Amino acid sequence: MGSRSKILITKRIVDQLRPGQCVWDREVRGFHVRMQVQDRVYCLACKIDGVERYITIAKHGSPWTAEMARRKALELLGDVVRGIDPRKKPTASAVTVAELFMRRC
Repeated sequence: MGSRSKILITKRIVDQLRPGQCVWDREVRGFHVRMQVQDRVYCLACKIDGVERYITIAKHGSPWTAEMARRKALELLGDVVRGIDPRKKPTASAVTVAELFMRRC
């Protein structure tokens, strides 16, 4: 993950990004935002089982703000510390057919 200049990621910073640029947050290690061709994307770099991984958090824009993405990055880092691979963690929106059926009854 090397040395990178870090600043506090804010909406103003995100809005000023140009394609190809990436800014690393000074508050949360590994949290960054990068400007792709059209989208600004919040990400987290972390080591999982000794291997550096990059996790996409969300695209910038409603409802995702820099602060919301920073909180999500902290949540993901917490999972990593507890030995949970956030890339394999089931999401709250993952609902089984049986659960859907029970909701209708």
